[in-house]
Amino acid sequence: MFDFFVEQILGMQWLNDLVWYVLINYFHADQNSNWWSSAHFFFYDTIKITILLVTLIGSVAKF
Repeated sequence: MFDFFVEQILGMQWLNDLVWYVLINYFHADQNSNWWSSAHFFFYDTIKITILLVTLIGSVAKF
């Protein structure tokens, strides 16, 4: 149970899988391509940083 929490929630594996799912199914991306890997990194990190900043600012704003 703890491993699931660490890998899926804290590690944001769900977001990684979701971004690849969207790129592959909607844009016909190839996971082995450097271009698509760069696009994946950009979208994954942009969404991840936004989630982390909103969570941090929201938690600080309550105090």
